[in-house]
Amino acid sequence: MPIFCGDVKCEDFNALRSLVYLSVLELEETINPNKIPF
Repeated sequence: MPIFCGDVKCEDFNALRSLVYLSVLELEETINPNKIPF
């Protein structure tokens, strides 16, 4: 299901969202390395 992104390309938006998501996961692992990843 495509997402309407206005003037921004959806590919760029999805890539940025994925990058932010991965950064958050890495940050959580740094804060709590014993946490089991989902």
